Amino acid sequence: MKDNKTINTFILSVIGNSGSGKTTLIRNLIPELKKRGYKVGTIKHTHHHDFDIDKHGKDSWEHQNAGADSVAISSSNKFAFIKKINEEVQVRKIIANCFADVDIVLVEGFKRESFFKIEVFRKGVSAPDVKQFSNSSSLLMVISDIPYKLPIAVFDPKEVRAITDIVENKMEGFYRSQNIEYLSSMFN
Repeated sequence: MKDNKTINTFILSVIGNSGSGKTTLIRNLIPELKKRGYKVGTIKHTHHHDFDIDKHGKDSWEHQNAGADSVAISSSNKFAFIKKINEEVQVRKIIANCFADVDIVLVEGFKRESFFKIEVFRKGVSAPDVKQFSNSSSLLMVISDIPYKLPIAVFDPKEVRAITDIVENKMEGFYRSQNIEYLSSMFN
């Protein structure tokens, strides 16, 4: 599945061990970004091969269970699409096809992708070894309840406004470098 579409959307990947606080951080970033006027999309990566977003017994579940390869659910204020696939869809293709109307996509996971990243560490969940940290341009900051001394910014998970300030600054630079006018006016 090759994707030739250019992605003109700022993508931020939140990475870390299971239970480190990735979902909590994203859940806290969304309202702060919304308050600042941004349209926000999210993508959750899972290694669980069989997951459902529909409930047993609902019509869309019945359609899929009867053998439909694709099922859409639509109302006046929501839309969902479920498609059976044989291989994982590339995250860049998902973003290019489904998230062109948002200012920022927060992805949970996809640590091997070349997106800007925030790494979340939590005492008792994450290994305390900091050897993996570098001055890599893709790693924006570390979020941790462990007081690391690193060459990049380290924030406590509760410092949502300060975290968002750095994300917003990086997003501004991204959009200015892309010469995307519909967003650049937000930064003037």
